[in-house]
Amino acid sequence: MSRRMTAGAVAALVALAGCSGGSGGSRVRVTYSGSASTASASTASASSTPETTTSASSTSAGATESGDEAPDTREAIPGPEVEVAALSKAPTIDGDQREWEKVPAYSVQTQVGGKGSTKATSSWRLGWDENALYLFARAADPALTQTHVQRPWLIGTGDAIGLEIGTFRDRVSTTKLDARDTRILIAPNEVGGTLRAIAKAGGDDFDQGTTWTSGSAVAKRTASGWVVEAAIPWSDLGQKPKAGLTLAGQLLQADAVASGAKRGSLAALLSNNPQRRGSGLKWRFAWGQLTLQK
Repeated sequence: MSRRMTAGAVAALVALAGCSGGSGGSRVRVTYSGSASTASASTASASSTPETTTSASSTSAGATESGDEAPDTREAIPGPEVEVAALSKAPTIDGDQREWEKVPAYSVQTQVGGKGSTKATSSWRLGWDENALYLFARAADPALTQTHVQRPWLIGTGDAIGLEIGTFRDRVSTTKLDARDTRILIAPNEVGGTLRAIAKAGGDDFDQGTTWTSGSAVAKRTASGWVVEAAIPWSDLGQKPKAGLTLAGQLLQADAVASGAKRGSLAALLSNNPQRRGSGLKWRFAWGQLTLQK
């Protein structure tokens, strides 16, 4: 099944899915899109990058042998850059921030989707080695709401963090997503434990997704919200890491409706990239940049 929808319709979907009786109903592909009144589509938030960043390198694509631009591509207009720190030792995936104190932090606080109001924010740190991409995210969100335990393809409409990542190109396709584009979703379970999902590019959008079982991840509640720590194998992302490599991508945080009839549906989607408007092909040219540091 390959049905898409706007973020404004997510609440109706989840309400319907909740009536289907556990995981036996049909799966529906979720597409975050639409605008948010607090987001700016043309400028990058100053809070999304630290004071010093490294200029992005890029992989040229979409050019013919004669040097002309290939048809069915458009120029990339990248969002903000995130430095991914080179780690001499892989962190222990246990939800403890102490190993991350020297790694630059990036704020995820610009609302780019959903029609509800939110006070949620998160702070991210990213690292890498030859084996994996690592992340540590601390969310400020005391009302933990995640109702999609049996539907991993929907955990991104509850309280969760998400990473969209793929190959960075100077010119991007206007006919399909890049084959390596990947979305990772990780969420805390209300009763303890960690929920996680992965979705891959499927034409002009991500596929419906499924449970992510490789790598490792942990989500824990805190006094003011929750934390997520994860190791994502490069093989899951289809990438070969090296210092200076720039990937396309953005950091996401979903905040769910915490009470009432729509509890568990998406209230707001936040990003470090103010240009982010949807995960599908239409907005692929505006993905941000993640550069692997030396």
